[in-house]
Amino acid sequence: MSLFVLPPEILLQVYCSLSDFRSFGALRSSCRTLYELSKTNLRSIMSGIVHNRHPPEAFVLLDQYRPNGICSAQRDWASRYCRNSGFKLQGNWDLEYGSAIGVNEVDCLDRDSRAVRRQVELMVRMLAKGGDVVNADEVETMRRAVYNFVILLCQFHLSEVIECKDVEAAEEECDEGMLKNEDSELFEDFTYDYSYAASLSPKDLCAVIALEPYTDMVEGVLALVADESEDPEDAEDAAMDNEARLKRFALCNLIDCSKVSETFFEGSVKQVLADCLNKGLWRQSANSFKILEEWRKDPKIRLDGEFNSRLFKKKMCPVYCGDKEFRMKELLLLKKGGWMRRTNNVERKLFDFHHSISPWTYEGEFGDEYDEEGLEVVADWHDTVEDDGWGDDGSDFE
Repeated sequence: MSLFVLPPEILLQVYCSLSDFRSFGALRSSCRTLYELSKTNLRSIMSGIVHNRHPPEAFVLLDQYRPNGICSAQRDWASRYCRNSGFKLQGNWDLEYGSAIGVNEVDCLDRDSRAVRRQVELMVRMLAKGGDVVNADEVETMRRAVYNFVILLCQFHLSEVIECKDVEAAEEECDEGMLKNEDSELFEDFTYDYSYAASLSPKDLCAVIALEPYTDMVEGVLALVADESEDPEDAEDAAMDNEARLKRFALCNLIDCSKVSETFFEGSVKQVLADCLNKGLWRQSANSFKILEEWRKDPKIRLDGEFNSRLFKKKMCPVYCGDKEFRMKELLLLKKGGWMRRTNNVERKLFDFHHSISPWTYEGEFGDEYDEEGLEVVADWHDTVEDDGWGDDGSDFE
C-alpha cells in the first residue's frame, strides 16, 4: 500500500515520530502532498520532533527562558553559577509565551543539549579515570540530572517580592526602577522555592546531588548542593547561606526521620542515605536505592505527605515575572529557623555524618562551640528552646 493513500492524520503522525530535522527535510521534499501537509502543520511537527530529541526536563528548563518564566534577576543569578558551562540563561532568545515550539525554541533546546552533553562527557571521563565504566542507562540518568541541576538553580525568588501580601502590594513595594537596579539590596536577598525539588523522584533528586564532585559548575554546586560555602565571608555565598541546601532537603524529606530510632539510624539509615546521595546511580548504589524505595512505602518510616511539614510549608506568594508583571504562585519554603530550630536529633546526626564524608558540608553553622562532641550540646539547646512565635499556623513567614 502506498504511503500517500493514508489519511492526513496518519501522515502527520509519521512526521511527528521523526527524531531529527534532516529526516523531516527529506520526507517533506519527497512529494507535493507531504510538502503541503508539513507546511500547514509545521508547528505541531516541530514540537513532535523536538520532544523525541530531548528529555522532559529540557522543556522545563526551556520554560525558564520564556517571557512568562523566571525574571531577569533570577536568570542573572543562575547564570553567574553556570559560567563556562555552556548554559546562557541571560540570552535574549525572543521566545514565545506558553508552550509553543518555534525556530527560536528549537535553537535554545539544541544549545542546552550541547551544554548538557559537555557536562556528561566530563563526568564519564572522570569516572573512567577512577576505573568506573558507565552504561547507556547511567549516561541518560546523568543527562537528566544536569538538566535538573540547572532548573533547580532557577528557583531563587526575590525575597522583597514574595514577602508581600499580594500582587498589588508587590507592585506598590517594588517599583520598576528598583527591579532594574542591579545595585539594589533587592538583588542581594533571594529565597529558595523547593517545589521543583519536592517534585523529583528520590532517584532524580539524589542524581543531582551526586553531581557534586564531577561537574565543572563548581559555583553552582556551592550555591545549591553543598551545605556550606568554601568562603562564608563571601557576600554572594552568604546571601544564600541558610536557604538552598539541596542535600539537607533530601536528608529531611526522603524518609520521616522523626520515626527513626537511634539504633536504626546507626545500623542502616545513615549509610543507605549516604550511598544514595553521594554515589548517584552510576557507582554501584542500586541496592541502597532498593532499600530506600522499600522504606518510602513502609508506614513505619515513610513521610506522611509530599514533604516534611515540620520544616517546610507551602505558601501562595507574589513572584516577579519580568516586564513589570507579577503573579501569584504557590511556593514551598523553608520555615523560619528550619535548619537550626526545627530539625530533630536524627536529622542533625545525618548532617554531621555527611560532613564527615563530603568536602562541602556545613562548618560551624551552630556557632563556634560546634564540634564532634558539641552536637549533643546543640541537641540539648534545641530541645529546650522556648517557643518564639514560629508556629505551624502560617505565622512563621514574614
